[in-house]
Amino acid sequence: MRRDKRANVLATLVFTDIVASTQVAEELGDRRWRELLARHHRIVRAALREYGGRELDTAGDGVFSRVRREIVKGSISVDPASYF
Repeated sequence: MRRDKRANVLATLVFTDIVASTQVAEELGDRRWRELLARHHRIVRAALREYGGRELDTAGDGVFSRVRREIVKGSISVDPASYF
């Protein structure tokens, strides 16, 4: 059996989500919702740069990314109201 010479990498997949995003979007209106979503994505992207993660995709209010396993310490909860 021939063994693949590529190194195995242990990584963690991270999904972000703005809890109750539909309700929040309705309460904020289109313009403020787009501002909140843009800020959310900036915060996530800054964290990915800081910790060497990689954004894989976005969907709606979420970001799908990969980070090295050793940097994951738990989850971070951010109150959307703090975005403004």
